[in-house]
Amino acid sequence: MDSGGLLIIIVVVLVTIPVSLIILYAIIRSAVFHGLLRFTKAIAHEAEIVDHATFHNREAYRAYDRLVRATAARIRSQA
Repeated sequence: MDSGGLLIIIVVVLVTIPVSLIILYAIIRSAVFHGLLRFTKAIAHEAEIVDHATFHNREAYRAYDRLVRATAARIRSQA
């Protein structure tokens, strides 16, 4: 093999390795981004569920408070 053929092989290898690493980096970065996106969506969904439950707990507390106040007023009016 003459030096021209060897030079071509060296150039091809030196170009292929960085390009492969750049492609691998892009794939890994994309996978991490999509993983974080899915994780963030899951957290947002859980927060929405907690917020919904908190709203219902607040409504239940208000209903209970109204019931207690009405009962206390009824007792006071009968006394």
